[in-house]
Amino acid sequence: MRIIGIKFKKISAEKFKEEQKNIELKSNFTLKEVEKDNKISKLSVNPVYNFNFVYLIDYDDIASLVFEGSVYIEVEEDKVKEIEKNKNNVDNDLKKMILDFVLSKTYIESLHLEERLGLPFHIRPPQVTFQKSNDSKDKKDK
Repeated sequence: MRIIGIKFKKISAEKFKEEQKNIELKSNFTLKEVEKDNKISKLSVNPVYNFNFVYLIDYDDIASLVFEGSVYIEVEEDKVKEIEKNKNNVDNDLKKMILDFVLSKTYIESLHLEERLGLPFHIRPPQVTFQKSNDSKDKKDK
């Protein structure tokens, strides 16, 4: 299987009220319908399926970010029956592949929207720490 691309139908960021001290942040990823895309399949060697999704980042009742769209995946002929049979129950390896792709495509945009709305980031930014060098320790000992 090979990911061909992603198409967003909705990107939404809404702040309902000013934040309070303790915000409980939750995120949820849901796969919706799985459909064969006949239009794109005509251009491809193998059939192409679109996997509709909703990715929600929820800040209690303070704010929410929503990404809704479709991930397009080219499926080998030997996997088509499995996909067709299990449209409502996609296997975990395929779910992981889709989720990883969606997260990689929404990461920067979600941080940008959080910053614009004055919300805490849903992922901790990297932090730099410095270790005290042995040179400064040696100078103190002298």
